[in-house]
Amino acid sequence: MRCEFQATNVPRVFRCRRCGFRTAPTRFPPEKIRKDCEVRGLGDLLAWLIATVSFGRLRLRRNCGCRQRRDWLNRLWSWRIVRKRKK
Repeated sequence: MRCEFQATNVPRVFRCRRCGFRTAPTRFPPEKIRKDCEVRGLGDLLAWLIATVSFGRLRLRRNCGCRQRRDWLNRLWSWRIVRKRKK
């Protein structure tokens, strides 16, 4: 799954909407930057698995709820390590 980059407040720096990866200042537009997204949780893993098993035959349709379901599963089962702050 490729990163979807968005502009940030810093000029020429882009951030991935899915995994949060930030680029260094670059002269390239976000469409030219190619990077595979990090798998954040169960939703990303299932999306990758379905795309791999179906050989890319299953495609996302508009307003089908796939992205919301993937985000919900990522929030439910996340691989990130959350560190608690000491008080």
